[in-house]
Amino acid sequence: MTSSSGRTRNWRFRWKQKSENPLAGDGSGCGSGYDIHVSRQPGRTPARIPYRSGHRSGGATSSMSFVLLMHLIAVWFRRSGFKSVLDRQISGLRGGACESIAKHSLSIGRLLTEWRCLFVTGSHGRSIAEKGQIMAHFIARSRAPLRLGLAGGGTDVSPYSDRFGGLTLNVTIDRFAYASIVPRDDARIELTAADTQVRWIGEISPELPPIKGLGLHVGVYNRIVKQFNGGHPLAVSITTHSEAPPGSGLGSSSTVVVALVEAFCELLSLPLGEYDVAKLAHDIERVDLALAGGKQDQYAATFGGLNFMEFYGDKVIVNPLRIKQDTKAELEASLVLFYTGVSRESANIIKEQSNNVTENLTDPLAALHEVKAEATRMKEAVLRADFAGIAASMSDSWEAKKRMAKGISNPSIDELWRVATNAGAKAGKVSGAGGGGFMMFIVDPIDRPAVTRALASREGQVMSCTFTESGAQSWRVS
Repeated sequence: MTSSSGRTRNWRFRWKQKSENPLAGDGSGCGSGYDIHVSRQPGRTPARIPYRSGHRSGGATSSMSFVLLMHLIAVWFRRSGFKSVLDRQISGLRGGACESIAKHSLSIGRLLTEWRCLFVTGSHGRSIAEKGQIMAHFIARSRAPLRLGLAGGGTDVSPYSDRFGGLTLNVTIDRFAYASIVPRDDARIELTAADTQVRWIGEISPELPPIKGLGLHVGVYNRIVKQFNGGHPLAVSITTHSEAPPGSGLGSSSTVVVALVEAFCELLSLPLGEYDVAKLAHDIERVDLALAGGKQDQYAATFGGLNFMEFYGDKVIVNPLRIKQDTKAELEASLVLFYTGVSRESANIIKEQSNNVTENLTDPLAALHEVKAEATRMKEAVLRADFAGIAASMSDSWEAKKRMAKGISNPSIDELWRVATNAGAKAGKVSGAGGGGFMMFIVDPIDRPAVTRALASREGQVMSCTFTESGAQSWRVS
């Protein structure tokens, strides 16, 4: 996840961290630290507050130093004309809370992010945010890549991942979801899904009601306003579009959410890293909006590239795989994508899969274990550039996946698989939960034209793709 503008270089608040954890030393006994730079107006020399925490001074001492630092910042804000709402936050850090801060290693960046609404307060104590206006005078844009689920799909879905741990192998491709956010000055908010031609405009509110066809937009806006803007509404125009339709099996819905979160990070200068963005997108989609699904889509769109992912309850580990350019080129040449034209509803399939795990049904549970094992097998084959092994793993994984829940395959999908394999494809599977959307096939590049012609005779669309190495990106347009 990158930003062309650099979020921590915000004129209202900037910090320069000198260690991964500002509340912990570097292990050498000499401590670590960072500088705080605060400036009220552009072009004005910022106040500089150095801070150092000693590694051997103990958690409570470091936390007390942290509290003193917060007081220094609060004093500066008061003298600069800022409304001192910080006092309420500072007072909550005294006493036993200090030990809690040390225990959880709460960083100053995270704490002050929660206070960012204070940094748009005028010298007379009148909050600009209360009117929905934004200090930004630019358009925030973003894009996030769609992904192919190569192996392990379904094992990242709760409750399986909570009980047994999940493994997936995925790669992002050169198809994207885009988001643009334009500040407004009329105390209104506009939401648009350009690809589905759904548009809504209304008065700003700290919490928007459900809007048909714009659920993802509403969910992201509501969470951002609540968590990062102090509950103050934002007057903005939000527009999205995706190069794959919902239900494509490429993680399009989750990728739209990631793009929206990334655009808001750019607009509001939120210092969120890749794991932060991915988890926030997951929580919005799965918790706030209660949409069924797993975790891999949000992390794939945020990180980008070829990744082997591990899921253990709330813990997610993204392992980027480094492969030679020759291997990458051969894998791209060996993949044929076919859009079935059927936009499947994955929610029912995922719900049945989850129920099967909850009820400990023997065959579906065994199938999930097999799919999980194939993720490791395919990862090893990819790292060895063993294309015969890749095809064999995909074939075995597809046979196991069809046993996870009803509806993953159907007569139409089975017929397409038969047509492709008869024309020379070595393996094939559905990308995503199943039931339709995109299918992918492994072919010998020499046989690619024959497979393409055979699939083209069926209803649907044959596509090729190239892999992307970067994940979600954002930028500013003046």
